[in-house]
Amino acid sequence: MPEVVAYVCKGCGAISYPKHTCCRSCGKSGFEEVPLDGRARLMTFTRDYNLSLAFEERYITLGIAEFENGVRALGRLEVDGPSVGMELEAYVAPVRIEDYETFEGLWFKAAQR
Repeated sequence: MPEVVAYVCKGCGAISYPKHTCCRSCGKSGFEEVPLDGRARLMTFTRDYNLSLAFEERYITLGIAEFENGVRALGRLEVDGPSVGMELEAYVAPVRIEDYETFEGLWFKAAQR
């Protein structure tokens, strides 16, 4: 399974996800990949019912989660009955398949205790 990574600015050390052309803190370019692991806490979520025909589901649930290092990321939720504040774990997996091409993205599942 692919690893979830964030990007650390070589100039100031700010962490960002996803990668940007230049650092949003200091404006310099040049980043180093670091694992974006650990637990995340769900900040908010929504359901999208207006999907393209590339999706087989009736709706998808999206959430914004904040990792322990302060990075916030948007991903699909694989959680029944999500609630704000719940602990999550992130992973990368296919989000859709279109014309025999697989598109991968960030997913969240309920954290194991």
